[in-house]
Amino acid sequence: MSTPSTSQNLKEEFNATIKFPAGDFVFKANKIGIEKSVDSSGSECWVLKAFQDTYKDPAIKSGLADEIFSIQLTIAGETSANNQPFQPGTRPPILTKNSGNLFKIVVIKPDNGKPTDTIEYHIGKSGSTTYLWNKEKTCITGAFSLLVENAQEEPFQLFGSFNLLNRGNHSI
Repeated sequence: MSTPSTSQNLKEEFNATIKFPAGDFVFKANKIGIEKSVDSSGSECWVLKAFQDTYKDPAIKSGLADEIFSIQLTIAGETSANNQPFQPGTRPPILTKNSGNLFKIVVIKPDNGKPTDTIEYHIGKSGSTTYLWNKEKTCITGAFSLLVENAQEEPFQLFGSFNLLNRGNHSI
């Protein structure tokens, strides 16, 4: 796997297929975040967060819910990994190096009052990732496979790939 230099026109993307028990969902991030962090054991890691905003109604009428899907991968601080196994994930704000999770945030907009959020946590159970940073750690390219469970403890798979610039939180 090769990573383009920052001088090239990098097409940023984070795409995945989520195989929900009820059917497949194609995930295409419109926002991402990359941050250097430390996991619960004190190990340096990188947190890759990808978000896709979806709308039940393009007109976004009052009373309808917006949904935000988020895939979070917490990877080791190394420059590259080949088929690195994922450990079981943890709920935020706790980080576990070499893990992944899926979140679904539903924003309910009532006719009167303030919007409320509900979060569905789909915590990672197992999987793997392969990735490669460029020399300056300004670009990362990779792929992943992740097994998560829903609230009813039904397992389902997600897999995808990413090609990202390390610019913190930004739209793609």
